[in-house]
Amino acid sequence: MDSVHVQTNIHNTTPLRHENTAALISSYLIGIALAGVCLLLGMTVPAIHDRSWTSLVFGIATILLLWLWLYPSMGFGFLISKAPRRSPYIVTSLVNHTDFELDLMIWIVFLRRFVV
Repeated sequence: MDSVHVQTNIHNTTPLRHENTAALISSYLIGIALAGVCLLLGMTVPAIHDRSWTSLVFGIATILLLWLWLYPSMGFGFLISKAPRRSPYIVTSLVNHTDFELDLMIWIVFLRRFVV
């Protein structure tokens, strides 16, 4: 029978070779994919086509994805409830994803005005 390993805290594991590089590349690829989805929706769906604030809603959804899926999978619990210090994770994710959503909004406005 296969054994199941439950991660209690990612910081208690031995780092893998090139782990930081792989994490950085995958993070950017996920961001590019999410930005592509947001830009595609913003350019093609009539209900949200003329509303720049939809990128802000999309960015907030990415924060929730982080707090409800990524952090629990790393052993930090639902909404980072099991992290030893919650505030650095909360502040970092809020700042990074707010920047992401503002960048999306700028690109949507730019593409609508000058490209489409």
